[in-house]
Amino acid sequence: MNLDVQSLAAMAALIGLSSGSTLWAVRSMLRRQSAEIAAKLDELDDVRDDLAKHKLSVAETYIRREDAVIFFSRFEQKIDSIWNFLHERERRGS
Repeated sequence: MNLDVQSLAAMAALIGLSSGSTLWAVRSMLRRQSAEIAAKLDELDDVRDDLAKHKLSVAETYIRREDAVIFFSRFEQKIDSIWNFLHERERRGS
């Protein structure tokens, strides 16, 4: 196999061009993937903030409901005691 200097130079240039274009393609792909990952991380931060706000509101709503249940339970007990008092009074004939 007889290779002259021009053939070697052409092959070296072709290899250099090929590896340069491959390197460019890989860098371009990595930049695009990096931008997509950054966007998804920002979206996850937004979701995390929304979830934190929701957790706070759920606890507040739960406490309000629990307070309402306690209030109505006590209210019902008072109504029952008034009813029992009136019923007992009526039964005695007073």
